[in-house]
Amino acid sequence: MTSTSPQDEHASAAGGRSRRLLLAGAAGALGLLAGEAIAPATAAQAGTDGDVVLGGLNNASSTTTIQTITSGQDTVALAAADARTLSVVNEGLSQTVFAANSGDGAALYGFSAGGEGLYGQSGITSGTRPGQTRNGVHGVSDSPTDSGVWGEAVGGGVGVAGATSTFGVNGNPAVTGVNLGSGPGVKGESRGGGTAVQGLTGSGGIGVLAQASGGGTALEVSGPALFSRSGMVTITAQQTVTVSVPGGLSSSALALALLQTPVANLWVRAAEPNQVTGEITIYLNRAPARSVSVAWFVVN
Repeated sequence: MTSTSPQDEHASAAGGRSRRLLLAGAAGALGLLAGEAIAPATAAQAGTDGDVVLGGLNNASSTTTIQTITSGQDTVALAAADARTLSVVNEGLSQTVFAANSGDGAALYGFSAGGEGLYGQSGITSGTRPGQTRNGVHGVSDSPTDSGVWGEAVGGGVGVAGATSTFGVNGNPAVTGVNLGSGPGVKGESRGGGTAVQGLTGSGGIGVLAQASGGGTALEVSGPALFSRSGMVTITAQQTVTVSVPGGLSSSALALALLQTPVANLWVRAAEPNQVTGEITIYLNRAPARSVSVAWFVVN
């Protein structure tokens, strides 16, 4: 028969009580979990439990990233009726919203059935009817030196491009500039010696149209003006010379010619345009004894 010491009996009793306490604690924990599952959930507090709470203020001390791993799916879709879909305020110097697309789709897409697709404002002064116009993009800045919309193509492309499908001189332009003050409506600047403003057109169109109403000036040129349908020709010992005009001649073309070499009793008698050949013929009143220069210019 095995004998037990008082120490063994104490240890056995203690072990039994420990097991009973452990089982009781486990049962209590299960009961607590069951009670929490049955009881109504406590409303989440914005910014305290890591969740983004609808209808509440969400504060975060670091960047919040939402990534969609399925190709072709929108990352975030927002919809609202007669209100802003997204309102974001930035009180610092970094970006308010950063959108990146590693594929071929748009990084940020704005759609409105009756208002503005995107409204962006820099500064505290709002634009004209913010969000209520039918502009695809409405950019506003209250800075006197910055732009409401700034387009920059660092790879050599076009900074800002516009396209439309209207017709005629009175049709809406692809790009328009309006100045409500006395400054320029559209300004082009080339800092590398290129062309500041270029106008191109197809057959029968107008490259650049300058119009004035109310007594204004249609076209003002400050500095040298170059015309491809003008030039200088030399006449030697003959009364006539023929010049080919770049671009040909229309039925309304006017040819002008003026002697550039002072010779007594010598002048340009006529400058005749020929629409068929695209040439002008310059006539002198007589054949000069030496070479003379004649400047010519064609309009229309």
